[in-house]
Amino acid sequence: MPMVACAAAACVAPAPLGANATRRPRRACSTRCAGLSAGADAGAVSAAPPPLAVRRAEVGDVSACAVTVARSFAGAPEAQPLAALKVFLSAALANDCTDVLLAEVDGVAAGVVVVGYTAEGFIGTNRALDDSDSLLPPQPHSDAAYLSNMAVAPKHRRKGIGRTLVLAAADSAAARGCSKLYLHVRVGDEPASALYEGCGFVHRDEDALGPVALFGARRRRALLVRELAHQ
Repeated sequence: MPMVACAAAACVAPAPLGANATRRPRRACSTRCAGLSAGADAGAVSAAPPPLAVRRAEVGDVSACAVTVARSFAGAPEAQPLAALKVFLSAALANDCTDVLLAEVDGVAAGVVVVGYTAEGFIGTNRALDDSDSLLPPQPHSDAAYLSNMAVAPKHRRKGIGRTLVLAAADSAAARGCSKLYLHVRVGDEPASALYEGCGFVHRDEDALGPVALFGARRRRALLVRELAHQ
């Protein structure tokens, strides 16, 4: 499963998922963030940072999401062709057991994360997993959610977008009635691990038999989990 090493510094705290929602027929959510920082002079106020919004992606967002993921993983072992990413994201959007969350800065795609609910959601649409995977969340069921394909565009890193997406994913899973949110991270990927741990995830397990194939690359993974409070 691809993971982005996204720094949590200078993060923008998200509003509760569902605030100022942009609705679509089956469900909708939105997180919008903006703020002002005081200047050195007591009466001076700096310009507001670009507005950050997180919403559920629509079919029309597939290309923008795919380009964001492709740029995020460019040159990495997990990198995938743009066409393959479009197929994957289209399948995820068509699956009612999966959400694709899109972060935008001033209306431009800046980050993406995929959240699957139940085995159908996080195995059926995720090419990094299959039914024989030895490090799947134990007995996937409707009370579990799985986070994958977290990507932040290179020019938008170190702005807290990764943290905002992870917390939005947790809110989305909790709103679905899930009590746990799982994810995989490569062993040794300290920046990504620090991001997830800072968002409340704890180490659950690790590949015992050595590296496994993820998108053609051999990587050893850790399984992390976060307990969720039902909304």
